Amino acid sequence: MREEKPELMDVFGIFICELSASDLILFKEQSYPGRRIVAYKDHVSELVDLSDEERNAFFDTLNNTKLQ
Repeated sequence: MREEKPELMDVFGIFICELSASDLILFKEQSYPGRRIVAYKDHVSELVDLSDEERNAFFDTLNNTKLQ
C-alpha cells in the first residue's frame, strides 16, 4: 500500500511495520482508540483472489495484530 499510493498513507495513516503478509498502519483518526489498517502486501481486488495459503497468512496476521 505505501509503495503504490504513498499520498494515501500521508492522509490516512502512519506506517508502523511490514509483516509477513501485510503492512500494519495506525489510522490517524482515532475516535476508536487503536484503530489500524492491516493492508495485504500485494494489490488484490478481492480476498477471494488470494490462494488458500495467502489468505490464511493474511488472516493469521489479522489475528496477531489484535489489541491486548
